[in-house]
Amino acid sequence: MIRLILAVVVGVVAGASAVALGQWLGHLIVPPPKGLDPNDMEAMKALVASMPPTAFIPVLASYFAGALTGVAVALAVAQGRRLAGWVTLAILFLFAAANMLMLPHPAWFVVGVILVYGLGGFIADRWLGKRG
Repeated sequence: MIRLILAVVVGVVAGASAVALGQWLGHLIVPPPKGLDPNDMEAMKALVASMPPTAFIPVLASYFAGALTGVAVALAVAQGRRLAGWVTLAILFLFAAANMLMLPHPAWFVVGVILVYGLGGFIADRWLGKRG
């Protein structure tokens, strides 16, 4: 049981770190406006509403990387016990869902987030999850 809990904690940290790294790289590709205050929710909502669809691609890529990394790390630590991977994926997805609730996103992006999290988790599970 301790190994499962540790696996989830380490998996969530690894997954969230992968998302953060992906977001940082995405900001190098599509930089936010100069002077944007990330604590100003109205400014952030206006930014998200004005972003072109292509600006969301690095975000989706970071979510995929986070799901794949987090689940893979959790499964590795848990010696392939699938429960650790799926709990990790659920927690990481809840982080993304909280972000989408705070800042309204286009509907296609919400569907994309569900798909990339599912795909990342599925690939990691097929790669490292124990069968049987």
